[in-house]
Amino acid sequence: MERTISFMNGEGSIGHNTRRFIADNVDASRTKNNITLIHEDIKQAYHKLFDKALKEYNAK
Repeated sequence: MERTISFMNGEGSIGHNTRRFIADNVDASRTKNNITLIHEDIKQAYHKLFDKALKEYNAK
């Protein structure tokens, strides 16, 4: 089984996360059904999600 890994490289793309662009493989007529649960700065979201775990990991 082939395994792959991906990671964020750079600033991230708020346009991708908020679906402000429509990729070629998207049915544009259905985008009206998209729902935004939260709109938050990417850096702030990562800090809220991962700072504690990173601190604990680095303390080992």
